[in-house]
Amino acid sequence: MAGEEFPEIIVMTEIARAGDFRFKNKVIPALDSLLEDFLKDPFYFGDAIHRVRDILNVERFMVTNNWTALERFLEHHFNLLAIDPQKTPMIFILPVKGGVGFSDRIQHIMFERFNIPKIFFVPSIFCVLYALSTDSGVVISLGDRHTVIQSIFKGFESELGSLDMDVTGERITEHLEEMISKLKVNIRLSSGELQGIKDKVALFVRDVSEALNMIEGGSTKFQHNLTLPNGINISFDKERFLSVEPYFQPSLINSSASPLPILIADAIKQWGIAQRPELATKIILTGGGSIIPNISERLDYELKKIFPKIEVKIIAPSGRENLEWIGASMLYSKDGIGDKWVLNKNWAKPLETPEDSKKDELEEAEK
Repeated sequence: MAGEEFPEIIVMTEIARAGDFRFKNKVIPALDSLLEDFLKDPFYFGDAIHRVRDILNVERFMVTNNWTALERFLEHHFNLLAIDPQKTPMIFILPVKGGVGFSDRIQHIMFERFNIPKIFFVPSIFCVLYALSTDSGVVISLGDRHTVIQSIFKGFESELGSLDMDVTGERITEHLEEMISKLKVNIRLSSGELQGIKDKVALFVRDVSEALNMIEGGSTKFQHNLTLPNGINISFDKERFLSVEPYFQPSLINSSASPLPILIADAIKQWGIAQRPELATKIILTGGGSIIPNISERLDYELKKIFPKIEVKIIAPSGRENLEWIGASMLYSKDGIGDKWVLNKNWAKPLETPEDSKKDELEEAEK
């Protein structure tokens, strides 16, 4: 709830539907009843998805823009938090890459489906700056579906806007999966399991060539053994840093994007020479990718080569994976919203747009 220090619930925006099986084969008749008992709910969210992930397809509905699934997701979590939407104002942090009409669609869901009294939209970059009590900075958002660099100076956005690269957390996870397959580990891992492995083993090194030479020379510095819940053991070595190196060498995953330090430098260079020194000392990391160990040290090393004559400072605050939420919560608690709410009674209903093609499927599953 807004005003608190940390979120009460952190959950992936995923949904699994009973009956949407990963396998095409028919269920053995004698096991029908057992399967019905196992899949007793029409929809699964959050931790409950782990129990059914092996047999049901899991959809990341904010990627597919399945708005009906978002309604089910919100309804489930409002109930979980004992929230009455009709009495609860909502603050919605606009994602870095929301797309055209994103906020209109959210308003439509919140006002038409849940009848909330009022809503406030705030861009994620402003939440980050507010959380750190500054009006200037270069925010590097390393998310699962986006990697975006945005610069703000004294509350003003750069005229050239944000910069982004197609090396995202999701692609890094896929890259790690390919590396694990080359280790001859005969196991199929879910996206959640791969994410967990990445969280445990991935790290950045300052100099990849130097690290590889150390390994070839017999160093065991980077060796890390990980035992999966099913008992299978995987031994990692150079994979630990090569899996995340595409942020600095995008060509490793066939991306033509500029490396992350170059994009950060470009964001700083969008401003005049007089503004650059302040921005260079306020390079702020946020998002899940920003908690990979040693990323601050690697960026500091690379950016000082680009800006040898000005001070460079990387800001990696504690809790940065939830920094946008923390900033929005602080904004509310300090009455920073004021009269900027969009009121339900004043809301102009947008033009109807075609419902997501999966709405009928979801409603049928619910029945």
